[in-house]
Amino acid sequence: MSEPQIIYELLCSNFQVPSDSRIMKAMIDVSKCGELDIAGMSVTSQMCDILCKVLIQSKDICRLNVSDCLLPPQGLSLILATIHQTRIHTLQLKGNNIGGPAVYKLSRMLSLSKHIKNLGLEWNNLGLCSEGMAEFCSVLAANHNLEVLDLRNNQLDPQCAGLLAAALRKNTSLRALDLRWNAMEQAGGQSFLTALQTNKTLTVLKLQGNSISNDLLTAIGHCVKHNSGMLRMHSEYEARRELLANHAKAVNNQRALELRQFAERTRRQIGEMDVEMKEIQRLLGTKQKEVEELESTLSETKRALEISQREVLTLQDEL
Repeated sequence: MSEPQIIYELLCSNFQVPSDSRIMKAMIDVSKCGELDIAGMSVTSQMCDILCKVLIQSKDICRLNVSDCLLPPQGLSLILATIHQTRIHTLQLKGNNIGGPAVYKLSRMLSLSKHIKNLGLEWNNLGLCSEGMAEFCSVLAANHNLEVLDLRNNQLDPQCAGLLAAALRKNTSLRALDLRWNAMEQAGGQSFLTALQTNKTLTVLKLQGNSISNDLLTAIGHCVKHNSGMLRMHSEYEARRELLANHAKAVNNQRALELRQFAERTRRQIGEMDVEMKEIQRLLGTKQKEVEELESTLSETKRALEISQREVLTLQDEL
């Protein structure tokens, strides 16, 4: 049994809630891909509460797909309030009628979460809450983690486009933004073209189905294509710089190793020479003693010879 499955069954038992066979299968599939996919399933607020506890306790779930679930407001709020306590980096919320107060909760989720990199919000109603959309864009401007944002079919008007464009001027992490099938019109497209004079990190911006002229779409396309090329060059530069840095580090490490080996050999040779020198000094000391003994013997022999010579002379005189 997978970890999420065990946690899910235990929680259902504790809360005395019948387990859902489809959700159970989704829990089992987590071990294969790290994604909890319950898209299109009917989920009650109580079941959302259980799912949130699973998300917090499980280390295996890194992607969550609750698309087209039409989550009840309380259940959606529970999930949005829980995400920042999980390891989830991809969150799909397509088709959940997110609008009104839920937009503020979505903004808070994005501001608290340090892991979300991919956020899917297709087929919701963010554009119907202008103040909530302003809050969402304010959070987006300061976000440093989100890389992919899908806002297709969200009834976004030119005012929303202006808010998003203002966020893009400050955001440096977002790489892909899908805004197809909204109502941003020509004014909205112009806002994005202006924003792209500042933003140099967005490489995909889809605006089809917004009543924007082909000329303006082409100009926007050139900007994001330029960004893509510059980022690719930057990535290649960083890759080469890292390669050179690693090579230099390897060379330095090799030289340091050779120096350590040389120092070790030198210390060993000096040690051996010290031993040899001490042995030579010992031998010299021994030879010196032998020489001194020989000199002493020679002196005694000379004295004995002198005495013998004097005795011989004395005997000669007596004779």
